[in-house]
Amino acid sequence: MELALVGRLLAACVVIGLVLAGVQYVARRGMRMRLGTGGGRLVTLLETTYLPGAASVHVLRIADRYHVIGRSGGEIAPICEIAPERVAEMLARPHATSVRTLADVARRLVKRGG
Repeated sequence: MELALVGRLLAACVVIGLVLAGVQYVARRGMRMRLGTGGGRLVTLLETTYLPGAASVHVLRIADRYHVIGRSGGEIAPICEIAPERVAEMLARPHATSVRTLADVARRLVKRGG
């Protein structure tokens, strides 16, 4: 009788472990997709820069186009589109320049108005 109880307890622990492993797998996969590092082929989150006041600037590649969007207070607004040639030009510069990331490129373009 005790052996049957131990067997049931062991089986329950195995089932609980498998369920927890499945939940962990799904959570990690969902987080990768949310962060843009998943298997998406058309939309990719390239960079995020957090700003004061719970605001952020995101650089997205959608197909072969680059977009900068802003997020603040639960609202999302398009800021500008960056030409692929301009992105390639900025990324080709050595890191010694003041432009280090796509978010920096976006900030400079916004400051210049286009």
